[in-house]
Amino acid sequence: DSGWAPAEAARAIEEGKVQCSSAAATELTALPERVQDQWTAASHAFKDFLRSAARLDSLGLNDSLDRGFALGPFEHVVDYWLFPALTALGDAWASGQIDVAGEHLASQAVRSRLSGAFEAAGWRSRGPSVLVGLPPGSHHDLGALAFAVMAKRCGLDVHYLGADLPTRSWVAAVEGRR
Repeated sequence: DSGWAPAEAARAIEEGKVQCSSAAATELTALPERVQDQWTAASHAFKDFLRSAARLDSLGLNDSLDRGFALGPFEHVVDYWLFPALTALGDAWASGQIDVAGEHLASQAVRSRLSGAFEAAGWRSRGPSVLVGLPPGSHHDLGALAFAVMAKRCGLDVHYLGADLPTRSWVAAVEGRR
């Protein structure tokens, strides 16, 4: 109950209450024009991501993710390319254009990519401890995982607890991190 929601944590970073590492701060100052300059590449990667999900094409999914994540700094790619692609994926699933299997295959490819980025952000505690996860009954964790990566890249000591965490486990995790 006393933890930060992602928006509160982001506001704390923006207001200077929590400092980003110099590398992450440098990347965050790059304006979204970098993505706009590569609009054609972004658009093709976006469409290929959805097409590959519909075809259950793992190689195509990974290729589209490679191209999508190459568009700029991690934070901008997540905001301007990945989350819109995931929203479109969900819409295509809801309308029956992409089967559940394709949606799951694509989601797992994204989860794998985000997990790799989380590990690549390092393991040394450089800032306040943050527990990130989802409450009981919540299973769609890609947004929480992306936030955990960004928080870790900003120098926070992030512990990603995953989806569907029982309330008693949240309490134990908080008490264990004091």
